[in-house]
Amino acid sequence: MKHWYESKTIWLGLGTIATAVISAVAGGGGWQEAVLTAIGAVNIFIRTQTDKPIAK
Repeated sequence: MKHWYESKTIWLGLGTIATAVISAVAGGGGWQEAVLTAIGAVNIFIRTQTDKPIAK
């Protein structure tokens, strides 16, 4: 089984959250940034809750 930092899904979720935060800081934030943050967080949460190992 991989470590968490080897999961592309987790990196995608972190990238989504980072994009939303940067966009909110630069542009004042709105519902779009909130949705992006929620999607990133949910993706990370679901990935960590699975009981199946990551297969190649």
